[in-house]
Amino acid sequence: MKAVIFPFGPNDPILALTRDFPQLQWSVVSSAEALERAVRDADLLITSNRVCNPAYGAALRRGAGPSLRWMHFSSAGIERGIAMGLPEGLTITNSTGVKAGMVSEHAIALLLALLRRLPDIDAGQRGRRWLREEITARLATLEEAVVCVVGQGAIGRETARKLKALDARPIAVSRAAAAAGSDVEAVYSRARIGEAFAIADAVVICTSGDAGSHRMISAAELAQMKPTAVIVNVARGNIIDEPALIAALRQGSIAGAGLDVVDSEPLAPDSPLWDLPNVIISPHVAGGAQPILRDRRTPMTLIINNAEVAKVLTMETTLAALEEAYLELAAGEAVCRPRIDIRIPTSDPARNYQWGTMEGGSTSGYFAIRMKSDVIYETAYNGVLTQEKYCSRPGRYCGLILLTSVENGEPLAFINDGHLQHMRVGADGGIGVKYLANAEAEVVGMLGSGGMARTHMQAFTRVRTIKKLQLFSPTRENRERFGREMAATYNIEVKVCDRPEEIYQGAHIVAALTDSALPVTDGSLLEKGAHVVVVGGTGMPDPASLKRVDVYLRFGDTPAPVGHPELATDAEHIGYEARPERRKHGDGRSRRRAHGDLLPDRRIKLADLVQGKVEGRTSAEEITYSERGNLQGAQFFALAGKVYELARRAGLGRDIPTEWFLQDIRD
Repeated sequence: MKAVIFPFGPNDPILALTRDFPQLQWSVVSSAEALERAVRDADLLITSNRVCNPAYGAALRRGAGPSLRWMHFSSAGIERGIAMGLPEGLTITNSTGVKAGMVSEHAIALLLALLRRLPDIDAGQRGRRWLREEITARLATLEEAVVCVVGQGAIGRETARKLKALDARPIAVSRAAAAAGSDVEAVYSRARIGEAFAIADAVVICTSGDAGSHRMISAAELAQMKPTAVIVNVARGNIIDEPALIAALRQGSIAGAGLDVVDSEPLAPDSPLWDLPNVIISPHVAGGAQPILRDRRTPMTLIINNAEVAKVLTMETTLAALEEAYLELAAGEAVCRPRIDIRIPTSDPARNYQWGTMEGGSTSGYFAIRMKSDVIYETAYNGVLTQEKYCSRPGRYCGLILLTSVENGEPLAFINDGHLQHMRVGADGGIGVKYLANAEAEVVGMLGSGGMARTHMQAFTRVRTIKKLQLFSPTRENRERFGREMAATYNIEVKVCDRPEEIYQGAHIVAALTDSALPVTDGSLLEKGAHVVVVGGTGMPDPASLKRVDVYLRFGDTPAPVGHPELATDAEHIGYEARPERRKHGDGRSRRRAHGDLLPDRRIKLADLVQGKVEGRTSAEEITYSERGNLQGAQFFALAGKVYELARRAGLGRDIPTEWFLQDIRD
């Protein structure tokens, strides 16, 4: 395969490709004539949007041979390449997001230079003048400043993230209004750009060039800005009406501008922009940086947040990974322990601190421990006692997974557990339905409308053809909203029930997915043939439901510690407490023992069922019930390992040096 690079300087980092992929035949050319000759037998052309012009396009069209099928732009933009005219039949790719870090840094550098009056400071230094009072009176700060980021592509999102880290209040303008993300307070459509400009203390333009962006910021939009506001452009020069910008800067209707791009590059020597004292110009260098030289073999540990987990972890992957892990445990190729909680009273008698961990690993290569730090309490809502928790303050939670390699022990990743937690619990319900629910099961009766309800519906619809959902939760608004979401997501009939008793009528799958501190199922209402799933709160059905269960699938139990068979337990979790005589809340309520093997006389194991050693459901009228058992530790090495691999492949997460976690003192 022959690849052509055109035209990059001898020190451009992109030339590292020739070293990294020696199996390709490389040709590096610097003129249109040489390009015309090189592409005659080439398969791939690598170029940049900034160099595209009619002469380049003509040479490319004349020289392109039948083998040229792929053209890659090292830039995010490709509009100049399209405009110059390309040979037919090419697959076009670009490098969206590759320079997001550098460009966003440059945008914020220009913004800070304007706010902190660096040009005035530089002028004072060159004139040997100490201008403390004059400059101090004109200084501004990013703290609490409303910064409008125009564009929500990779560069815009990264700019907003960094602005938020600097205590600014980012808002955004996008092609179409959308829900605000974690880093922006509000998103405005382009049609409402004037509204966003009117409240902004600064504007940063990061949008890509398109037909709608040409002169998008005209005199009318600039007139909406505060006279103290500044504008930064690291996108395309023609997005701003340049004469209107010059007029606004001269009149003082805006405070300043930082421009990495201009309408016509290079900027003409006679342009008024050069001489305006409230303008900083950089020569289209925002995307440039010399690479930090680092040994490519240097181990890096990946930090992965919930949003990144959600991008890569599908329910199909979750179902398959967990089932494989449970079978590995049964075969002795994996190991885990029950969840262990440490509970300590707080200064508030109604609350206790709880540190919970669960861990496991496999000969397949990964070990993981999940760690949770919570303050637990109980509250009554609409007559139902529920378990509540928080970390630091209500609405915030601390759950982390540490993934390590079993081959060399190195820490591979730290992963937020929130999304993965919901997925793994939902998948357990799906595995139970897969193996025990009637094959024709199509009606779900559900108690609960939160995150667990959502992932259980994902799992149920992957293993059965679900046609109807009957739903109840105590808050009408929540159950109605969830019902609308499920109807739209799965194109199914949804009945939002006013009483919990209604969800049982004709239900083939009964799922209780609540935070209730007491059992919420009603065994007297279960219909023949139903399959039961219970999550949250007590984690088990009511006594009447258990009495009616014919087949009980408990996936497995953790093994006893080596050499200590007497320490084997089937308990879902084990607790250790300070002041054990004092009543604890949540999982430590009334010092109860966590439930274990509920129905040993009717129990089957997942591995035996999968391997055909036992039968599952033998009659369409049997009532069945499934639960995971105390195998939580196995879930996290299985899923964290998958998330790590997928995130690495997708380029997601943030690297930090593994060396930070290592030491030279033996312990």
